[in-house]
Amino acid sequence: MSNYGTVNFEGKTYKLTGEADFTNRLLEGRYKNYTDASEGDKYDAEFSAPAVDNEGNEVTVYWMFEFVKGDEPELDSLNWKDVARIV
Repeated sequence: MSNYGTVNFEGKTYKLTGEADFTNRLLEGRYKNYTDASEGDKYDAEFSAPAVDNEGNEVTVYWMFEFVKGDEPELDSLNWKDVARIV
């Protein structure tokens, strides 16, 4: 298994078992989707990655980021320690 790092969330540590990728999920509520943004507008993007907790339970880690359409940063520059939720 490759080392994708660890994240901490609500006092627990999770070992990532795969790379983070866009979920391609249409976001609801206060979020703005890529398809609703014009060039230069801000939009929200959700990423997820598989992980395991200390007991070996499989979970999914989620992150939310705000981007500017047409001026997206390199993914390596994002704050992957800022986890939105874990399911």
